[in-house]
Amino acid sequence: MSHFNDKYYNKNNAFDKVFVYIHGYNGCIDDVDSSMRFLAEQLPNVMIVTPESDVISEKNSSKKQWFSFFDIDPLSIRRNKDSSYDDILSIYNLAGQSLYDNAVKINNYINRLQITYNIKDENLYIGGFSQGAMLALYTALIRENKVAGCVVNSGVVASASFLTDKIKSKPLVLLTHGDADFVVSYKTHKYSQEWLQQEAFDVKNFVMPDVGHSLTIDTMLEVAKFIKNS
Repeated sequence: MSHFNDKYYNKNNAFDKVFVYIHGYNGCIDDVDSSMRFLAEQLPNVMIVTPESDVISEKNSSKKQWFSFFDIDPLSIRRNKDSSYDDILSIYNLAGQSLYDNAVKINNYINRLQITYNIKDENLYIGGFSQGAMLALYTALIRENKVAGCVVNSGVVASASFLTDKIKSKPLVLLTHGDADFVVSYKTHKYSQEWLQQEAFDVKNFVMPDVGHSLTIDTMLEVAKFIKNS
C-alpha cells in the first residue's frame, strides 16, 4: 500500500469539503503549489491535499511521474502539433492499465484520509492536471461511492473502452482545457466531453482561448466556482 508524500492547505481551518489534487507527469507538489495556494484562498472552508508520486521521472531525476510516457510514446507523437487526432488518441489508449493501477493506489490513500479526517465521499472532490487529470478521472470513476465532483484540468479520457468496464460511480465532472495546448492536445477535448456525456455524466466545460498547457488564474477561479456550487 503506497504512502505518498503530501501537502495540505487549509488543514487548520474549519473545513466541510476536501479536494485531493494530483500533479502531472514530470512534475511534483511544488509545480502545483502556487495554484493550490490561490485556490485555498478562494475556498477557506475546503481542505486541499496534494499527494506526490513516489516514482522518479524518466525525464528529470528531481521530478516525479505516475507512469511512463516513454513506454507508450517514445517519439512523443502525442505532443506533435501536426499529429492527427486519431494518432494522438491511439497513444493515450495504451495507458489504461497504468492509470487504473495508480488509481487504486490513490484511492487507498484517500481511504486513509477519510478515516483520519472523517471525510465522506459526498464531501470529497478529486482533481488533477495533465497526467494527473487522467488519473483523477480514473480515481473518481472506480470508487465504490460517488464523490462530489471530479476536476480534469488539461487532461483527456485515456483508454475510454478500458475505463468503461471499470466505472462504479458517476460524479459531476469539470473539464477544462486551453485551446492552444499541444502537450495534452486540445484536439482531444471534444472527444473527452462527448464520451463523458454519452456515458451519462453531468459535465461542466470550460475552454480558455489562447492558453497552452498550464494552470491559470481563470482555471482556478472556475475550479473554485465548481466546488462552491456543487
